[in-house]
Amino acid sequence: MPTAALTRPRVVMGLMFFPRGGSAQVARGLAQVLAGQRWDVTIVSGSLQLPGRPGDAHLFFSGLDVSPVDYTAALSAADPLRADSPLHPSYEDRPGAPDRVFATVDNPTYEHLVASWAQVLRQAGAATADILHLHHLTPLNEAAARVAPDVPVVGHLHGTELLLLEAIASRPPGHWVHAEMWAQRMRRWASACQRLVVPSATQLTRAQELLQLDPDRYVQLSNGFDPECFDRRPIDRLTLWRQLLVERRVFLVILDVQVPPQHLLRRELQESPQLDDRDRRRRCRRRLAAPVSASRSLPPSAGAAPSSWRPCKRSRTCRWSWHSP
Repeated sequence: MPTAALTRPRVVMGLMFFPRGGSAQVARGLAQVLAGQRWDVTIVSGSLQLPGRPGDAHLFFSGLDVSPVDYTAALSAADPLRADSPLHPSYEDRPGAPDRVFATVDNPTYEHLVASWAQVLRQAGAATADILHLHHLTPLNEAAARVAPDVPVVGHLHGTELLLLEAIASRPPGHWVHAEMWAQRMRRWASACQRLVVPSATQLTRAQELLQLDPDRYVQLSNGFDPECFDRRPIDRLTLWRQLLVERRVFLVILDVQVPPQHLLRRELQESPQLDDRDRRRRCRRRLAAPVSASRSLPPSAGAAPSSWRPCKRSRTCRWSWHSP
């Protein structure tokens, strides 16, 4: 049998962020499937070990070959992004957060991030891999270009990097003094990828507008799910809702108010003509997020539920839910 037939292809998968959101779920699921298809998979990922908090890459990627970069000590550093194992920056600008937004990170800090991740990739054997699969567009891409310039790169977009590019292209805040430099870097990293995976048609359109690459470079691939873990099964819906909403008091109501109803926008236009469209939409979201009685959302036979629940903003997309205090 030829030697090539005995050789398993190898991919090094990179995720700069510690596992806490959708991109980590996608990376784990993809790594598990590739391993089942006789690929050797090594994952390099940020990691955070705080009691009761998500982020431990060893636990999250359990059963896979993972090389974690522990950010725990960085949280106590004077500048978490300049620590020995530097914390990642963020695509979001959250005042006081240790992971400050990319657009405020200066060049010396950028070079420190690249050098740190270059060492991680060397230790993971990136230069001898068949493919590098890099999630998001981060300094990990630059580190890969320096450590393994001859290894093909598959980039994987998840949407947050596009949000930052859109913010930079519109009206970035004044303190984003390095915004344009980061936009140039992210476009350069995208152009260096042999293929760019995008999970939806809408993100494909946005990526094409922002990155201006050949359409043949993009691959639309939905995130998907594991049918062995998630599948339809018969349930007693009334019993389930009673358990969730009355006995266990988990999240009660979820409203997607990213696009406020037109009648609220018209009311805001009449009441506050001096506001711009963005401010009117923000006021509409606050109106939609007014507290409601929990019992209104329960079937009449499900029993009473506490009326003292309060609204809680869940994410930047303005999805709101009501939960117990």
